[in-house]
Amino acid sequence: MKLERIQIGKHRRLNSASINFIELNDRFVGSSVYGRSVFTVFAGPNGGGKTSLLSFLAQLFHNLERFPERVPGAFRVEYSRSIAPKRRVRCAVYRHTGKGPINLQVEGLFDKILTRETSDLEGCIAYEDARRYLPEKIIVSAFSFQGEYPPRRPRNYVGDQRVFMYDVGQIYGRNHFSFPSLSTAIARLCEQIRAYSEPVKAIEGLLAAKFTQRVRVRSRHNYAYEDDWVDVDKSILDQEAAGDIYINDVELLQSNGEQLTLMNMSSGQKMLLLRILSILGEIENDSLVILEEPELHLDPSWCRQLISLLVLLFRPYRSHILIATHSFALLNSVPHEWLVLVREGAFQPAPRSLFLANESAVAFALFHPDRNAVETSVRKAMAGASMEELRALAARVGESPLRYDVLKLVEGKANPAEGR
Repeated sequence: MKLERIQIGKHRRLNSASINFIELNDRFVGSSVYGRSVFTVFAGPNGGGKTSLLSFLAQLFHNLERFPERVPGAFRVEYSRSIAPKRRVRCAVYRHTGKGPINLQVEGLFDKILTRETSDLEGCIAYEDARRYLPEKIIVSAFSFQGEYPPRRPRNYVGDQRVFMYDVGQIYGRNHFSFPSLSTAIARLCEQIRAYSEPVKAIEGLLAAKFTQRVRVRSRHNYAYEDDWVDVDKSILDQEAAGDIYINDVELLQSNGEQLTLMNMSSGQKMLLLRILSILGEIENDSLVILEEPELHLDPSWCRQLISLLVLLFRPYRSHILIATHSFALLNSVPHEWLVLVREGAFQPAPRSLFLANESAVAFALFHPDRNAVETSVRKAMAGASMEELRALAARVGESPLRYDVLKLVEGKANPAEGR
């Protein structure tokens, strides 16, 4: 799946918003690096509209089957997806007016009103018949502070579950049982552990620990048994696939010989692994992945590796991965075409290429950071500083525009009084 264009009339901070997703035609940094997946990284000041856009997409496909009236306002979402091994189609889900019906348009085939149960009416198509033209899955890994994102479907829900919500806010505190099961995700990870794939090596490098090929399991049918640590083999994976057991944890060993699991990881380690598992357990071809602020609790070195890890894990899937972030290390990790600046509800390409650019270039291009009080005070003091004081300041200040300005003063290039 690949998003192509979105128009939203009114939703939260958005008002007549429009975004065009640009095709990347550079093979060197395209398919050879990112594989079949497409990444779009959204950046910009807080309150600009990143969450408004991403939550709209989740709400749209969550409510499309039963409650289309809950989808706000007029909109148009255009995308392409596969409907056969070698056949892709361009589709659009849209509504012309704020309270009108929602249409599904498939280029070259039809343009019909979506209905809940029947397509007997002329010009209509039942949701059941439209499913093959919708994104296969929408996987959300985000905070939902004010209900921006839809809640996860209950277990007894009868219908199409197309949106899979992982609210990372639920992992805080001592009780983590409200977080969705990661059993399938851990099983998929175990398959890669057994093959010792490149993503597994990358995860081990970040966590500074080695997978032991042991997992913690519990019977789905007899809750009298406690969780038990067992060695992973084909029978364990077959039992999980058949729905006979839950896999609740995975074991690693640190260099000091101590056990590392989801139960005793640091906040950064747990956040990294849970974010990865949330997507890994659900992703299929033609999925749409929404990932908000994946840098939470990660140190800068881990942030630098995050895109690489996501690419290694998900490049085999023909999916579109949308990331909202403030991390400089993430923002310089995708080509210019995939970086979108969000400011005051407007979406536009980044003003210049920031691919593998340094932190200062990213900051000034996307955020226009104001000077903090310390820098402002230093700059004021520079005006009356002696040459000795300026030289001492130049030795103290790290690499930055401020240090450059100090050195210019020292060299007499920016201070008219230097020649006295």
